[in-house]
Amino acid sequence: MHKAPPVAVVRAAGPSRFARALLLSQGSINAPCVILDGASLELCVSHHQRLFMEVACAAPTVICCRCTPTQKADIVRLIRQTQSSAITAAIGDGGNDVGMIQAAHVGIGIEGREGKQAALAADFSLRQFSHLGRLVLWHGRNCYLRSATLSQFVIHRGLIISVIHAVFSALFYFAPIALYNGILVAGRATAQSPTRPHDTARVGNGARPSMTKFARGGSGVGGGGDHGPCA
Repeated sequence: MHKAPPVAVVRAAGPSRFARALLLSQGSINAPCVILDGASLELCVSHHQRLFMEVACAAPTVICCRCTPTQKADIVRLIRQTQSSAITAAIGDGGNDVGMIQAAHVGIGIEGREGKQAALAADFSLRQFSHLGRLVLWHGRNCYLRSATLSQFVIHRGLIISVIHAVFSALFYFAPIALYNGILVAGRATAQSPTRPHDTARVGNGARPSMTKFARGGSGVGGGGDHGPCA
């Protein structure tokens, strides 16, 4: 019995209904996945781009094999164009992954037998793929918390200085007089620089032993040990 092509099956069932079925099947042991080779991927991207992205984003797993370096980079760009709220991360270990790594929001290169082209072109460099968990769960989380703390510090500092200047100008009939000179503002920013986030310190002190044990295991990022990732 002749089987219909995958695109025809999706069209017959309706793209929205098929994507909804994939979403409902996530988390199940028998959840379906999408597997494409280079030729099928070229056909879907060229002629059924909207349908392909709807099904691919609804599927729990999408595997693309036998792809050219251009196709890898095009898939990342297509995801960034269609899913504006998504953050893409590309991981590669060879020179054929450089385009994909540079097209993603975050590029991660692995130093392997194929050379260091991917590691040199990436934002972060790893020596083993197993180090990715520590990069994301430990260093990524700390970076997120520190960036949020610094942003809050800058916002509150600007609000405090602006309010004081406004009150001072109103009391002195808006005279062109500066309350703080540059040295005082710079000194205040230096003296009240943000410290280590409390949540990060709690994790480091063992408040969450499972994450701390995993993050401080034997695997290292960048140079091994407790060193951070190499950019």
